Amino acid sequence: PDYTFKIFVLPTIDQLRNISNNTQWEIQRLASRFPTDKQAETLQTFTTAMHLNPIIAEIIQSHPQEDSTVSRRLCKTITHLPKGSHQEVKTNLNPSQQRAMKCATYETLTLIEGPSGSGKAVTAIEIVLEWLRHSSLPILICAESDSYCDKIFCELVGTGMNAMRVGVGYDHFNQNDEAEIQRTLNQTQIRDENTNYEAIKNRLLSNKIRQAQIVCTTSANFISEYFNGLTFHRAILVEACKLTELSCIAPILKGCQQLVLFGDQKCVKPNTEIGSSWVESKGKNMSLFERLVVKQGIVPHFLDTEYRMHSSLKAFSSCYFYNGQLKIDFEEEESLPVAAGGLTWQNP
Repeated sequence: PDYTFKIFVLPTIDQLRNISNNTQWEIQRLASRFPTDKQAETLQTFTTAMHLNPIIAEIIQSHPQEDSTVSRRLCKTITHLPKGSHQEVKTNLNPSQQRAMKCATYETLTLIEGPSGSGKAVTAIEIVLEWLRHSSLPILICAESDSYCDKIFCELVGTGMNAMRVGVGYDHFNQNDEAEIQRTLNQTQIRDENTNYEAIKNRLLSNKIRQAQIVCTTSANFISEYFNGLTFHRAILVEACKLTELSCIAPILKGCQQLVLFGDQKCVKPNTEIGSSWVESKGKNMSLFERLVVKQGIVPHFLDTEYRMHSSLKAFSSCYFYNGQLKIDFEEEESLPVAAGGLTWQNP
């Protein structure tokens, strides 16, 4: 690639006098055009050629001032009622996780809220397992961060599922694939001189993605070209409160018929690049999850058991963030060793 660039400086006469050969310049990256173009393309698709469940589209497009009972009723619409769904599935989930998983199995749109450490990743994996028990339709799992995406992907692979992790730095090709790419390149260049290695590689990667039951990626990687033309009937967006609404819409437009959003709108906000009050006034700092809860009045399923924090911290979080919904057990730490030099937590 050509990394050559030009800098045009238009100084005043006084500024020109102060410029010498020893002047040090600083280059700042303001924005990347590729993601911006992709976001514009997403908006264009959303407004002109939506390809998703009309119920999900109606919920997303509903005006915030409309009666929230409409959105709540639409969320409960059954998209897929699997045979034997009335039977209780045996899992290691706690009751609140089990209820959320059961609803997500057949409802069109499911919102699941929980603090860090409440088992959102475990619940997401159980939802995937339950979906695959009844249908082989492809599933997309989209996260905001690579670390969270890796965590879920490793758990899925550990259960023996046909999952694929798509992202920068992941080697999706073996020696046979490289040989096929080179062979295809040699054959096509005879007919078309414009055919290049990357085009063939992206085509092969798209075919691999089509063959996978589950695809795990981040919202940043999802705008890549090798997702063009692919369809994911079911989608799970983890870390949904870290994603802007526009970042959530792109995965949904891939033919989504069932959607599950995991988030914690009380403590997490989207990672926005531009800290502008004008941009925030237009809703840039609000996630789709938060808008559906705060503006549309949809009540999410709450995961009420937290497995990481000390009980005193749980009590504080439950009181100040979660309206007393977190379960608190002050006797659970009595059997745990206290670290030398540690602090004694006061009961808030």
